[in-house]
Amino acid sequence: MQNVQSAYEQVINSLVDKSLIPYIPNIYPVPFMVIKRYRVRFYTTRVLFYALTYPDAKDFTKFAIYIYESLIDKFPNLSGLIGHEVAHVIASKGRVGLTKDDLALSLKDRLAYINAKEKSAEDVYYCFTKEIQSKIKEWDMYSRKQEIEDYITKDAELVDQESFDKRVFGDRLEEYKQFVKFNLNKIGVLQL
Repeated sequence: MQNVQSAYEQVINSLVDKSLIPYIPNIYPVPFMVIKRYRVRFYTTRVLFYALTYPDAKDFTKFAIYIYESLIDKFPNLSGLIGHEVAHVIASKGRVGLTKDDLALSLKDRLAYINAKEKSAEDVYYCFTKEIQSKIKEWDMYSRKQEIEDYITKDAELVDQESFDKRVFGDRLEEYKQFVKFNLNKIGVLQL
């Protein structure tokens, strides 16, 4: 956990303007990875999340960074990964929620939605010093390699989103679901 804290401090200290991040998100190592499967035309593809910027189990209105704990052991230089996740928080201006456009894209083409979120994170890499920008880009390229995926996922517990939510939110799961419904209602999707 020491190297996570050290890498995290390095990333936060590398922000060229600290006001760009509305709060410092919590980091939670988790013993599992999220896997999502999507049907794209005639084939099914899977997306693995080594780390995830997701609502904080302690405060749903803020993001936290959930990192697959095996990464901490296997990759001691975590500043690229953490920087990438912090970029997601900056890109979203720290707001947890969906816009109508986000929801429409998510429902129409889930992979395009994920790619759009990744692009929005990449668009704020300039907020970090050149050294951390380089480490983030290195992590982004490194994490896409099949041999890295194989190494990271060997013996990994892969869970779907529902299982992730149950384990992360625990006895607050129903409260989290109400938070989601409330936010969908705010954008006019659900009527409570």
